[in-house]
Amino acid sequence: MVSIIAGDSHTWRLLPVRYLNPKEIPKNAAWSAFFNPAEGKDQPALLVETSGDFIVIIMPPAVSENLSGKSGDVLLQVSGKNLRKTFLVEEVSIVSLENSRPASFKSRARQCLEAAQRALETYTGTNGHVKSYTIGSRSMTFNSPQELFDLIEYWEKKVFLEECQARGVDPHTLLVEFR
Repeated sequence: MVSIIAGDSHTWRLLPVRYLNPKEIPKNAAWSAFFNPAEGKDQPALLVETSGDFIVIIMPPAVSENLSGKSGDVLLQVSGKNLRKTFLVEEVSIVSLENSRPASFKSRARQCLEAAQRALETYTGTNGHVKSYTIGSRSMTFNSPQELFDLIEYWEKKVFLEECQARGVDPHTLLVEFR
């Protein structure tokens, strides 16, 4: 089952031979797809395109917006001369943005840096009384603030290198401008 946030689009890229023997597929086959809700009778049509050997099913944003809070099946249908077959592609649940679990788009290095910074804030805020922390997937005990400073410096370097890589900049090159 896949969950789609209401108002987002979703694409399925399928090989027809997964559903039918290639010899059974008519040359002038018409492909269609629709959402079959678990409750209700309205079956909104989905866009279907062919791309080489693939069949591409697209649920446009307007369709998912209207299906907020519903679940059902995405069905693919092929029809031709003396043939019509319908196949289950996938079970789908459309959830509103408020009910979805927000995804974090932060890198692991950024998340660990923020956790280390929070650990330092807690450590200094309690005058060193709280010395045990969980950063990332590890639990740690610190003896001094210097250990936290070193950890923060490590993750700052990792974040800097990631940002340089994302911008396509060599972090080891220094550009100097003279005036």
